[in-house]
Amino acid sequence: MLGFPVDAVALEDREAVVRKSDIIFTVTTGNQALFEHAWLQPGAFIARLGSYQEVAHDVITKADKVIVDCWKYVSPRLPELVALAEEDKFSLEDVYAEWPRIVAGEVPGRETPEEIIVYMALGIWGEYAAILPEAYRKAKVMGLGQALPCSP
Repeated sequence: MLGFPVDAVALEDREAVVRKSDIIFTVTTGNQALFEHAWLQPGAFIARLGSYQEVAHDVITKADKVIVDCWKYVSPRLPELVALAEEDKFSLEDVYAEWPRIVAGEVPGRETPEEIIVYMALGIWGEYAAILPEAYRKAKVMGLGQALPCSP
């Protein structure tokens, strides 16, 4: 287990994996949807990272909250958003927030344990690396956030 208190295992059945998962990261080089909304359990958090098409359109359109890193950056580059925009099924008005607004405390993140949240990002990684440690320190000082239980 490399010292990280969470077990990660490879499984063959994507649907079984998604149905059991609270947190789902997609970081592939594939151009097909890896799962659909019906497989998600209440409270799931999906981090859809990178420029490849990895989630079914209904994962986005049925999510309780869609969060992006920067709408102007992701909207023309993420295949799912481009297709949904062309079909008039998703636009800036459907985005709950850009993540810097959540980090800054301007809008709340998760508000209920049942919310399905999709985070869509291409990644502005240099900025993330610079901002996140300070955001974490400030959140700790302010008593914000919540500790998540990890596997033993």
